[in-house]
Amino acid sequence: GILYIPPDEIGMRLSKSPVNKLDGYSPLAAMAQWIDLDESISKSRWAQMINQARPELHIELGPGYEDPNDGRIARLEARLAAKFQGEYNYAKPLITPPGAKATQISWPPNSMAYEAAGEQTCNMILSGFGVPRSAVGLVENMTYGSILATLGGLCAFCLNPKLASAGQTQTKHLASRFDEKAPAYSTM
Repeated sequence: GILYIPPDEIGMRLSKSPVNKLDGYSPLAAMAQWIDLDESISKSRWAQMINQARPELHIELGPGYEDPNDGRIARLEARLAAKFQGEYNYAKPLITPPGAKATQISWPPNSMAYEAAGEQTCNMILSGFGVPRSAVGLVENMTYGSILATLGGLCAFCLNPKLASAGQTQTKHLASRFDEKAPAYSTM
């Protein structure tokens, strides 16, 4: 069966839009690029830890390897991948035959700006919801007074406006259906 809900039975609550008086505003829609950026950073971290041996090294072969054929190169690549690829093989030493020279051509994960980028996107996403970092425990060395001040600010500037908006919406769309003269309790 199909469930039919009359349109006048549906009440919508919209957040205020900073741009339009009539349209609603979704924090998730406003922060979509920030959230996508954070997901991309996480995927990049994961991919680098899984595939790190392949793009990071340039190996200059020594004498006797002047013009290796495709089969020989494939075997060398397979040996390197088997030994160095993956998160458990990170930073293992590379030993080459005499005359070979290995040069790093990309940055290892510990020297990339992942930490700063992750912290920045975390700050942007939290600010989109109006939540201070300290309210979710991301600040060290907090005193009891600073915790209370943070929670007070969270209530005053984030939770209370949202709860007031929900109460106004429910009063407008839900309570208006009931007659004020009718008792709030059932007489049956």
